[in-house]
Amino acid sequence: MMRVNERLPRRSIWEENFTLLKNRRCFLKVCVLWECFARLCKSLVRLKLFQVNEKRRQLLQLDMMIAEFDRMAADLENQVAYEERKSGISDQNHFAYPTFAKAARQRRENLLVSQRDLKSQREGAAAKLAEAEDELKKAEMLEGRDRTGREIPAEEQTENRAVA
Repeated sequence: MMRVNERLPRRSIWEENFTLLKNRRCFLKVCVLWECFARLCKSLVRLKLFQVNEKRRQLLQLDMMIAEFDRMAADLENQVAYEERKSGISDQNHFAYPTFAKAARQRRENLLVSQRDLKSQREGAAAKLAEAEDELKKAEMLEGRDRTGREIPAEEQTENRAVA
C-alpha cells in the first residue's frame, strides 16, 4: 500500500518525449496513409470516368456504323431499282437480269446482316456502359465518403462531375 507522502515513480523527460515522438510518428504514418488512400480513390474515380467515357465512345461509334450501313443499304436499293427500270427486267431469275443489280442486291443483303450483328454488339456495349457507370458511382461514393467522413448524395456527385 502506498503512503500519502509517497509519489508515483516519475518518468524521465526522455521517456515522456519518446512517447510523444512515438505517438507523433504513428499519427504521421496514419496521415500519410490517409493521404495515399485519398489519392488512390481519386485515381480510381479518374480511371472509372475514363472507362465510362470510352464505353460511351464505343457506343456512339457503333451507332454511327449502324446508321452508315443503313444509308449504304438504302443507296444500293435505289441503284438496284434504277438498274431494273433501265433494263426493264425486275425478275431476279430472268436470264437477262442485270449483273450489277444482282451484285448490288447481294451486297445490300450482306450489309443488312452486318447491321444486325452491329445491333447485337451495341446491346452488349450498352450493358457494359451501364455496368461501368455503376462502378463509377460506387467509386465516387467511396471517394466522397473517405474525403469527408460522410456519404455524399448522388445529386451532389453528378453536380460536381458536371462542373469539373
